[in-house]
Amino acid sequence: MGSDKRFTILEHLAELRSRLTKSVIAVIIATILSFIFADRIFQILVLKTIKFKATFILTFHCA
Repeated sequence: MGSDKRFTILEHLAELRSRLTKSVIAVIIATILSFIFADRIFQILVLKTIKFKATFILTFHCA
């Protein structure tokens, strides 16, 4: 695609359709994986929050 070739409107639309399709598929896969690993992700976030809770509270109250 880095060449100096000029595309017609139909070629641009085909490229757009291709890129949008790939993007939608990537979002769907990411969503499915997020649901599969939701418990692990939540546990990691909760543990990090508990570990730094004092820092968050002090920062919040001092601001």
